[in-house]
Amino acid sequence: MRVLQAIRECAPEEPYRRADLADRRMIMVHRCTMGETAEAVAEGYRTVRGAREATGGKMPYAVVVYRDGTVVQSASLTDITPHAAAYNRRAIGVACIGDFRLSPPAQEQWDSLIWVLHRLRDWSGHRLSVHGHTEFTRATRDASKQCPGRHLSMALVRDAVESRSLLEIDGVGLIL
Repeated sequence: MRVLQAIRECAPEEPYRRADLADRRMIMVHRCTMGETAEAVAEGYRTVRGAREATGGKMPYAVVVYRDGTVVQSASLTDITPHAAAYNRRAIGVACIGDFRLSPPAQEQWDSLIWVLHRLRDWSGHRLSVHGHTEFTRATRDASKQCPGRHLSMALVRDAVESRSLLEIDGVGLIL
């Protein structure tokens, strides 16, 4: 089920800084176990100790893909969300609900992830690269972190995004 919803309840009390469109060079994929909805994830990052300190209490992901395949946009694509340390300005954060160190995503979630990554990849006029959170050493302070996890292979994700036909993309838009 690919239903794109824009959720304003995830907005932080203090607004995000904004990136120039030209600064956006990549999409960074994350696993998320903070909650089952974008609102629950945002609330967790506002209130859970450790998570709040890591993000300043702000929702770290611009897009969240639910287990059932629902896609939710929780921030503008030019908002600098706190999801990948040194890469926040350059990367759009996309989170998939679940722990992919333990099990793979459901087919609906996989399909929606590939769909949204394909949509995002070309949205800015220059092709954005797709990466997993821990593919970059300065993207996290935790050297042992596995994100998104071995059951969500970024090589397979990139292959699927690359091979997706433009004819399969419908007219749903994302908010700048």
